[in-house]
Amino acid sequence: MFHILSDRSEALGKDIVPVSVIGLVITLAAIIFVSWLVFKNKDKLIANKNNLIIVVIGYVVLFIALILVSVALAKYNSYNELDFFKDVDSALDGKSGTPGKLKGLAYSGLVFSLIGAGLSGFIFTKAKK
Repeated sequence: MFHILSDRSEALGKDIVPVSVIGLVITLAAIIFVSWLVFKNKDKLIANKNNLIIVVIGYVVLFIALILVSVALAKYNSYNELDFFKDVDSALDGKSGTPGKLKGLAYSGLVFSLIGAGLSGFIFTKAKK
């Protein structure tokens, strides 16, 4: 029994919190960095319409990442014991339950935060030209 649980620990959602926290830290750092860039380089980024569109897309992607990661953390923290036992049974049967959905939210938030961080680097190159 313990062997099955240790093999399926990833299916039970043991990696939701670290992935969500990493995504949250990257997202918040990228939002602060983009905001600082826009504040320091208003004339280069806001005046040009193409750069303004890139900045808006960056903010939208980072906002989506913030929502996904926050929802994954909030749902994981409000997860009660009855749901846990129900999902253990469904995970042992090979069905995906709530941890699979939360893991999808957490990893999607991490991907969006990495895309947003890449866009913030692109905005940095636009600001330094």
